[in-house]
Amino acid sequence: MNKQAVIKFAGLFVGSLLLLTAGFFFVFPYINEERYNEIMESFSDEEVMEAMFEGDRRFIGIEFNELSEQLEKLRKEKRTWDSQFDSLNSVNRNLSRELEEVKERNAAMSRDLEEMAVRVADTVSAEAMQASANEAPEELSERLKSLLNLDEEELGPIVNQLSNEHLVRIYRTGGNMQREKLLRTLKPERAAEIVREIML
Repeated sequence: MNKQAVIKFAGLFVGSLLLLTAGFFFVFPYINEERYNEIMESFSDEEVMEAMFEGDRRFIGIEFNELSEQLEKLRKEKRTWDSQFDSLNSVNRNLSRELEEVKERNAAMSRDLEEMAVRVADTVSAEAMQASANEAPEELSERLKSLLNLDEEELGPIVNQLSNEHLVRIYRTGGNMQREKLLRTLKPERAAEIVREIML
């Protein structure tokens, strides 16, 4: 026998078996009517139905209890997470507030330091002016000679860094040639400012 013949024979056998089983199922109530009625009555009995559903109810009850326990556990976890979230929010708000206070204190300290630096600079400048004002004109003239004896190229960068008050003082202390040299080495704008201050 070849393979196809075996498959056909097996198919016919299985098909026939299925047809016989289905036929017996439908024909059984007519062949053995009393037994069929007994079976049907036993299945329609309320006690049997109740017994069948009792098992289902118990199973459903167990599942319901397990689900209720899981739900309660999840609620507890949610409350824990909510509590932690609230505490973290509170800590974050406190830290933000403290950071703002630190920034304000730093800004205030910076302003105070700037004001103090300005006051110190003004005080030092005033003391220096006072000291140079108290200096004898001869001593000041001697010091300025060494400065004004420099060439104009060397003198220019130095005198352009000095304040107008110092330049006026140098101008008033020096001789005519030194005055001319001083004005020549200054930038035109600075020289004009010095001349304006002298003429006042």
